[in-house]
Amino acid sequence: ADPKIVVHPVISMVTDMVWSRVALRSFMAGKAWFIFTLLVFVSSQSLLGRLQLDETGNPPDTVRIALFVSRCFIYLCSLGQWLMLHLKSTVRDYRQGHLIRYGRCAIPEYLMDWQSLISFF
Repeated sequence: ADPKIVVHPVISMVTDMVWSRVALRSFMAGKAWFIFTLLVFVSSQSLLGRLQLDETGNPPDTVRIALFVSRCFIYLCSLGQWLMLHLKSTVRDYRQGHLIRYGRCAIPEYLMDWQSLISFF
């Protein structure tokens, strides 16, 4: 590994262009989505559950509806994103025949990567 190659002006210019034009937007969009879903999760779990209670000790219907909607959003939009990713990868591997066989079970090849396996669980 030659350190002169890493600090070469052309390599530096290309990496700066890729980061500023392509990667930055994608990275920031992903982080903004994560922060938004995190705020919805925190508000649904912590804040909405501790609001006013009625005379029976239960939250009013408006709070229950807000909790239900925010939890549905978290489950569908946050977990649904992972579900679609794994479903798409599984279908692709089955169609292309990229399978690992363990006895009678055929496991998609993409799950052999430790990061994909961990995100699956």
